[in-house]
Amino acid sequence: GNLIAMGCGAVFVLFMLLTFTRYFAFLDLTASTTVKAPHIVLNTPAGGEIETLYVTHNQKLKAGDPVYRIKTDRYEIQMAAKKAEKARLQTQLGKLEADLRRLGKLRGEIVPQAEYDAKVMEVETQRELVVKAEQDVGDLQWKIDRALVVAPVDGQVAVQYSSEGQYFGEMRPSSIQMFTTKK
Repeated sequence: GNLIAMGCGAVFVLFMLLTFTRYFAFLDLTASTTVKAPHIVLNTPAGGEIETLYVTHNQKLKAGDPVYRIKTDRYEIQMAAKKAEKARLQTQLGKLEADLRRLGKLRGEIVPQAEYDAKVMEVETQRELVVKAEQDVGDLQWKIDRALVVAPVDGQVAVQYSSEGQYFGEMRPSSIQMFTTKK
């Protein structure tokens, strides 16, 4: 019994000691501090191979100056394929809608309601595929539009470890960093 009470007392004293020293300590060990770092990683959300590198080590930049450009060949190929797929899907949708109108006139007497309902669902599914293709085309265009990376603010390029022809994935940022003049 006394051993348990002494153990609970020791835990309480330790807890109080840690609580009080947290407020009076000169070091913040809670990882709750924020450090304003004056550097930026210059990256494109598209990813790909660096086509042209416009900067060198320690070069000073103004906001809007080009830093590098990613090759867009693969996105343009995917864009052409998606546009062709979208056109094919729209053609199929037009045919399905014509079939639906034809079945609508014959519904009840000749065409059973279940067959008409199945055609309605097929048309809705096809519309969703067309919308998805339009979104894919928009996503690819967005990536193409962001192939040129520019300096967002005035500053200076830090040591950069990139070269033309180097590949960066969409999830792996480039190694070009710049220090900003903003604090």
